[in-house]
Amino acid sequence: MSLGDRIRSERERLGHTQEDWARHVGVHRNTQAKYEKGDAVPDVEYLSKIEEFGADVDFIRTGERGIWGSLEERIESQCALVYGIVEGVENCSERLRILLSASRKASVVAMLYRSFEASGKVDPAMIEEAVKLASG
Repeated sequence: MSLGDRIRSERERLGHTQEDWARHVGVHRNTQAKYEKGDAVPDVEYLSKIEEFGADVDFIRTGERGIWGSLEERIESQCALVYGIVEGVENCSERLRILLSASRKASVVAMLYRSFEASGKVDPAMIEEAVKLASG
């Protein structure tokens, strides 16, 4: 994975657009795009500013996740993912009028967490399928 790929990966992991990052850092969006394509190399000031935005600069520089700086972010990210899954299961169950026991609901959430963990994104269609399967 190249430096540009890691910059893009961090931006996407944090859910920001190129425009968001460019505005925060004070560069043009085209400059941000060049960093992500590998057509330009960011300076220390850029890295410092995206770190303020939540980026794991150790990962961007080396390809290895920082242990200390990103631990809190990872916990926060995991909690947000679990919350999104639980909320999705609750909303789907209510909408479909499916009543799941607490243990079934926990099993569905755990299974969905394993499925969504890599991408960090909740898939409503997959939640609906899981709820339907758990009810039957």
